[in-house]
Amino acid sequence: MTDAPLELAARAVLKDYWLSETSQRTYYLGNAGGFSDSHLWQIRDRHSTYCLKAWPVDLKDSDRLGQTHQWMKQAYDFEKGWLFVPEIFKRKDSKTWIRHSGRLWDVTDWKPGRANFFAQPSLPRLQAACRALAQLHDAWSSETLVTKPPSVFWRLESARQWEDMIRRGWRPMVALTELDPVSPIAGRIWALLPQFLPEIEIRLQCWTEPRTLQPCLCDIWHDHVLFIGDEVTGIIDYGSIRLDTPAADLARLLGSLVGDDLSMWNAGFAAYREVRPLHEAEAALARMLDWTGVVLGAANWLHRLYVENRVYEDRERVAKRMQDLAQRMEYFASSPLWGKSYRCL
Repeated sequence: MTDAPLELAARAVLKDYWLSETSQRTYYLGNAGGFSDSHLWQIRDRHSTYCLKAWPVDLKDSDRLGQTHQWMKQAYDFEKGWLFVPEIFKRKDSKTWIRHSGRLWDVTDWKPGRANFFAQPSLPRLQAACRALAQLHDAWSSETLVTKPPSVFWRLESARQWEDMIRRGWRPMVALTELDPVSPIAGRIWALLPQFLPEIEIRLQCWTEPRTLQPCLCDIWHDHVLFIGDEVTGIIDYGSIRLDTPAADLARLLGSLVGDDLSMWNAGFAAYREVRPLHEAEAALARMLDWTGVVLGAANWLHRLYVENRVYEDRERVAKRMQDLAQRMEYFASSPLWGKSYRCL
């Protein structure tokens, strides 16, 4: 259930859109299984189904959201059948967003399908996801900038900050209790983290040269790719979109869907190349960004829990997310060639 002020705000926002007020049915979805401060509603009327989104409170920049909408509209291509991109709806004053109750809001169409690759994994589904990602990148390929990739520099800076914290004696105060599903997994992550941090700078330092960047999703993973059968029917959540290397999106998508299965990584690369070029250097960088992203993603959970002291009501869901990262870190520790074999090209 949502609180009353947020529900009242949602109703007020909807009145600014060209939706049928008399036949609306509204379903509050919380943050739809995510961990951000966003809130979602499914809106149904006699014509269609829509998604109302209240963006996180810390998103204050309407120009940034407007740019996100512009890129989404650029990628939505009815004629080519690229209907997996949510369609942005305009308000009565033709704007695509509204500021209300301290948040930015927008409305898109509701994409059908389910994020169920884990439940029904297959090669055709993986190939479809990689082709859809390539289609997005192709739609955005006209807007480029040659500079150093943020995904590489974020990882380098994060690793250095963690090494500094550890040198100063920081360690997570993990409460070893059988009642908390998070604590034992946090302990496993902490046991591995210090040994991985020096490797990150070694492995990424030669990827810091300027590269061609373009709009990328930067958070495309299992829960953001919807399927009906083997067809991708929705790629959702464009909140992290920015200029970066396409290798960052491939790393996030393939690492999420197929983990450490190299044959499936190669199949994903091949499917992506059916739509647009992918140089071997970018493929190698994708594998390296996956390796370092897993390690630092796990470290970020330690930071949220034991530095920021964030409180999560659903600790089981947090534990599941951390468990996936811990298992991959343990695989890296037992099979170091996974990362070390990816040389700079």
